Amino acid sequence: MSWKRWCAGILICLAEFALARDFVPPRPAAETIPLPFGEQVMSLAIGHGNDVYVGTGTGLHRFDGSRWQSLGLADAAPIRSLLIDQHGRVWVGGYDHFGYLERLPNGQDRFVDLSSDFADAIAKERVADIWEIVESNDAIYLRALKHLFKLDHQGHRLGTWFHPGRFGMPFLIGDQLWLQFRGDGGGFRPLEGDTFGPVMAGSERYATTLVQAIGEFAADRYFVFEVNGQMSWLNPVLGQSENLPMQPAFRSLVSGRQLDASHMAFSGDDGVLRVLNVDTGELNELELGSGYLPDLQIQDGQRIVVVDDSFVYRLTWPVQWRIVDARHGLISGQTSAVLINDRLYITGSSGAQSARYGEHGVESDFVDEDWTAGEGWALIQDGQDLLFAETFAVMRIRDGVVTPLTPNDLYPRSFVPTEDGTGYWIGSEHGVARLNRGGPLGWQMHGFTNSPGVLLRRVSECGSKLFASNGRLGLYEVELDEGRPVRLIEVPPDQGVPAKQPALLFKFQGQCYVSTVGKLARFDGQRFVPDDTLGLQNLIDRNERIDVSAAADGTWWSLGDEQILFKKPGGEWEVLLRRSKGVIDYRAATLLPDGRLLVVRGPELWQMMGPPRAMLATEPQSLRVTGFQQAGKKRSHDLPLDGTATVRYGPDTLQVDFSDGLLFVTEPAEFSFRLSGANATWSPYSQLSAANLSGLQPGHYQLDLRARRGERETERVNALAFEVAPRWYQSNGSRMVGLIAGIALLWLLIALWYRGHVRRLTESNAALDRLVNERTAMWQQANQELKMQADRDGLTGVANRRVFDRELDERLLLARRDGAPFALLMIDVDHFKKFNDEYGHLRGDEVLRQVADLMRQALAGQGLLARYGGEEFAVLLFDECAQARATGEHLRETVQHGAYGITVSIGLACFDPARHVRPDQLIDAADHALYQAKSQGRNCLVVAGLLDPP
Repeated sequence: MSWKRWCAGILICLAEFALARDFVPPRPAAETIPLPFGEQVMSLAIGHGNDVYVGTGTGLHRFDGSRWQSLGLADAAPIRSLLIDQHGRVWVGGYDHFGYLERLPNGQDRFVDLSSDFADAIAKERVADIWEIVESNDAIYLRALKHLFKLDHQGHRLGTWFHPGRFGMPFLIGDQLWLQFRGDGGGFRPLEGDTFGPVMAGSERYATTLVQAIGEFAADRYFVFEVNGQMSWLNPVLGQSENLPMQPAFRSLVSGRQLDASHMAFSGDDGVLRVLNVDTGELNELELGSGYLPDLQIQDGQRIVVVDDSFVYRLTWPVQWRIVDARHGLISGQTSAVLINDRLYITGSSGAQSARYGEHGVESDFVDEDWTAGEGWALIQDGQDLLFAETFAVMRIRDGVVTPLTPNDLYPRSFVPTEDGTGYWIGSEHGVARLNRGGPLGWQMHGFTNSPGVLLRRVSECGSKLFASNGRLGLYEVELDEGRPVRLIEVPPDQGVPAKQPALLFKFQGQCYVSTVGKLARFDGQRFVPDDTLGLQNLIDRNERIDVSAAADGTWWSLGDEQILFKKPGGEWEVLLRRSKGVIDYRAATLLPDGRLLVVRGPELWQMMGPPRAMLATEPQSLRVTGFQQAGKKRSHDLPLDGTATVRYGPDTLQVDFSDGLLFVTEPAEFSFRLSGANATWSPYSQLSAANLSGLQPGHYQLDLRARRGERETERVNALAFEVAPRWYQSNGSRMVGLIAGIALLWLLIALWYRGHVRRLTESNAALDRLVNERTAMWQQANQELKMQADRDGLTGVANRRVFDRELDERLLLARRDGAPFALLMIDVDHFKKFNDEYGHLRGDEVLRQVADLMRQALAGQGLLARYGGEEFAVLLFDECAQARATGEHLRETVQHGAYGITVSIGLACFDPARHVRPDQLIDAADHALYQAKSQGRNCLVVAGLLDPP
């Protein structure tokens, strides 16, 4: 081998090693709850009543499924520890304060401070933080630095202990408490009655370092994790301990809990949740973010709940889904996925991309395949050829050479192998074509229906007939001439398929099926007849179409618009994924040869990491009223929720807050209510989780609630009862006297008024008409001028900052709800301060007006141009990222060639629902890109995400 080849081989190996080192593992699929309060989070607890409690450095917060509520506790903050006991009571460990929350009749929580009951025990040395709270069958233990407090479940004092050398981790062995004593003669000591016994044999080694987590895996096998990252096994029977091999990641672990019979789960200081198999030493790293994860909880033995300063995350263990996204070079708008040898190919809006694929799924970043400048729709391997359906034609890729096989007006979208093995049926936007082996290029198109506007993706040979489905406009029969497709015939309704209705054609176990919304039919050789031999009819949602296929391991799969089901050999159909957990695109779902599934969910690719498991049921829905307030002009106060509330009739508004109690659900809840005492009809469904009631007449009222998320609907009758009491003058006698007096007074006033009115009416009508017309014209002109002044920047005449903020909020809401494309350009005039210093502010103002005029003309009404402040402008575009980038470059070039030497730098941020939850996050991304543009020499455009760290 020549030295050049040897060096090239070394460089290739080094490059592959660098890529492997730089590859970011896919993040796990996690359910999330955003934290809106922007505080340092320290503790977490999940209540029995579907409430989430988060302790921070400044207080305590509760989430009921619809809203966050601050519970105050400023005197007790920071809140280091939380515990939900077996009775559902919330115990709180703060700074020099500890106690529990008491739920009041009005639905609010009140902190019951118990620390004063231990005043004599802590008189000589303060408590400071309560670091852990542990529950036994009959007691609650709260551990401070040098104190341990014991209470019963009602909060009565049972005991206290003090240790000058500091306490460490408390844990339960059965119902007996073991506690780490630190300092001379320290180790683990059991609580025996009112005193702690001798040090457990073999635990002397834990006398100095702080123990962070303990797991009991057997009577003679305790897993111990220390703050320095060291892990060990403790055998109290033999009095021995043994260290586990140290791993670098152990030093990032913060809080740990036993997950099951062979795993410990740990939060980290680097945004990574790690699960350790204590039997094998395998460490599974699950990246959730980049922040500190102070606490985690184990829910139902299968779910891990962990928190940082921005989100509460919940994962099901073992983690079934790993997510590949833009961090790995994946571009949104995918249409299909196919595994060829050891590479996974994705077709979509960017053409085709590929990544290395192995036992652990995607194992490298995606790279672009330079096969087309347009879109990619399907890819299939045939011997040494790759057949690629791009925007206009079918391409053959052989040895890296791309050769068109069909005319450029085919618009191919899918490949289906012919049953005789001679080639492929091609579904296209113009009908159906056939591609056969043969001809000078090895392939030759053999017939084409050429029906413009009829997009056909599914083609199936059903006996002697060939059918194709449009997806949106029904089912077609393909007329053949010696195997050549020549014409499309719409299947009439009397053949069992509704005309011009969404339909999906598939073939399973040699039978042809068509799925229409909520129904399934099989082709019997003559027509499509209702059929439930697959056992799916009662499982299909009424708005759903399905596609059924079988994996190599014998598992049946039903990929639907609303859910994905699977059925193992000899088993029943089970739910793998529902639409309420995110958008499902069954058309881009791919069954891999190893039986695993790939699913496109918006801009992400979800990869199943093992055999399918049924989706765990969510928490039981707890539809309830969570708050009841009487709001007046001067003050507002809470009312009880137990049906005893009485309010006096008057102008005050009654506000009712409610929640369905579902915590980790991405699909927004919608609510409806009815007030039986006033109107028995239900209000329209709305995402508002509150109702404002006003103008209620005296009487007894009952509020009924309904809630729905997708197809799931819950109703609760008599969710709230209350009374509106009449005032003294609203009694029947008072009303009769008042009515008579009112009628008499009214008659007198009418008589007096009528006498004078008749005289003045004629002479005033003409003057009044003139005055009304003049004032109307003046008001219309003034309103128009005020609106223009309020929405326009006084210097440049473009939209001002207030209009920009309002439009950004609205467009971000629409983008998150509908998935519409959305982009933000932040534009800054280069060297503007220097220009002002040299030529003065008057010339500077003229430059800003000139730049604004140029950009306004270049946009030509596309998007929104606004002055953001100073020399900075902002543009909101409702386009895909590529089009927004082209528009930004056009703006930059227009200013460069039209503003007499003035240039601009531009930062572009494209909306990403996973990263841009709030408007300020999108602005920050664009500002960061603008800063990069300035750093790169100005007069350029930088796209956020291309330079941002992952």
